[in-house]
Amino acid sequence: MKKILVVDDELELCDMMKKCLEKTGLYQVTSTNLPEGVPDLCRTLNPDLVLMDIVMPRMKGTELIKVLRSAPETRGILLVVTSGLGEMVYHEKKDNWKWEPNRDVVRDRGDVPAERHAEAAAKAYGVDDFIAKPFTRETLLQVLGDVFARSTALGEDEVKGREGPAR
Repeated sequence: MKKILVVDDELELCDMMKKCLEKTGLYQVTSTNLPEGVPDLCRTLNPDLVLMDIVMPRMKGTELIKVLRSAPETRGILLVVTSGLGEMVYHEKKDNWKWEPNRDVVRDRGDVPAERHAEAAAKAYGVDDFIAKPFTRETLLQVLGDVFARSTALGEDEVKGREGPAR
């Protein structure tokens, strides 16, 4: 059984994801809405994967990623981020579209990558995958299944020895 730590400042969403994942019988799930406690929780629980919101108060998701990727005991944990607080905005002067935060709270809490495509966003954050909110139960389960399958294909030694993001 894979261990997952869910981190989101919205308690209802934490509970929903926990129930959804545990219902499969494949995952043992712990959840928290306190991102600043995640590094210690990871050392205690030794999760296989952290599923985390990128825009949270008290600690930006990008900061948490850096902390987890830089410590030898947590760098091998798979990371999947979720975010939904952005939108495509047309810039008339530049005659182009750009993915940008859609609320002031997003600008204050963390960076939203310019990429909208999940693979590009995951690479921008230095994580294993990205899920755009809102998402369905099926999407959540598919993405986590894919992440675990890729990590198995890579081999545990390669994942555990990886370096942190360049950000």
